[in-house]
Amino acid sequence: MDMERPQLGIHKAELWNNPNGLLEVEQGRHPHQRALRKIISDVVTQYVPSGTGMFEVGAGTGYLKDLVPSEYHAAYISSDYNIGNLQVGQKRRQLQIQQASAYDLPLAAGSQDCVLDMDAYDTFPNLEGAMSEVARVLRPDGTFVHFQINYPSDDTVEEDYPNHIWFPARFDESQRRSAMVGVTRENLIEGLKAIKTAPFRAIIQDFLTDPAKAYVRIITYPEPKRLTDVVHTILDAMPVDKLTVPSLPDYFKGKLERTATQAGLAVVESDFRNTSIIVERSATQMRYPQYNQFSLEQGSSNYHTNTELKNSGSNNVIEKASILVFVAKKAA
Repeated sequence: MDMERPQLGIHKAELWNNPNGLLEVEQGRHPHQRALRKIISDVVTQYVPSGTGMFEVGAGTGYLKDLVPSEYHAAYISSDYNIGNLQVGQKRRQLQIQQASAYDLPLAAGSQDCVLDMDAYDTFPNLEGAMSEVARVLRPDGTFVHFQINYPSDDTVEEDYPNHIWFPARFDESQRRSAMVGVTRENLIEGLKAIKTAPFRAIIQDFLTDPAKAYVRIITYPEPKRLTDVVHTILDAMPVDKLTVPSLPDYFKGKLERTATQAGLAVVESDFRNTSIIVERSATQMRYPQYNQFSLEQGSSNYHTNTELKNSGSNNVIEKASILVFVAKKAA
């Protein structure tokens, strides 16, 4: 793997309160920025009148504002539970910031025209509570917009599978993410009996003792791929009928639809939008002259050569993006 490529950051909810980690995520998105901006601009202009006030939840360092058309910026507020994230973002861009919890927004009922986020609501264990707050603060005919660019956080499944332990995904050499895998505690204890190698047993035992800490320990290890490969080698040896492998993007899409409806919002779009554009190589992309195709799909950041462009000697590149777009409206 080319370790000089920008890597998408760690997506576990416990690690989002880390400004340096958020800047790493931001850097990883820059080679796809114009493709992302095209999708996000299209969605915003389709559903939100020009000049409408926008309140972003879980803004991190404020990167989403870069992708929203400038005519919305004057009344755009970026909020985050960790004010330090926003303060780091202010060094990179102009932001109006406010500290806010998604479960207790510092906003009057019926005061907002648009609440939006990017890769934030998937990290909330109580999505129902967060969605109820959205419904509370929106004005009649107000709009909620969620953009899911990273792979959704595994945390979103925990309340629906309380007896399962979930393992960090495995990434291949192109940074493509494998399906998530969950195992009931009982089946994991049974499977542990067949593991004879002491270090392997210790890794699995860590998940049985304190899965949250074990998860963080693996993905913050200097070579996380080495450990996730070990974990998945163990899981691959278990009987298929003992494993639970939901499609996490589709699962989260369904959960958004369910919780929004329960909160009294009407879902008007819930699907993946894709784009592919040919543009002149940007300053960020000049760092990677060997690549002329950049693709961002649900948390996988891929860089490879397009033969046609290479042979033409063109300075153009292909940017691709595929993201989940979720839009819901409050009744007028």
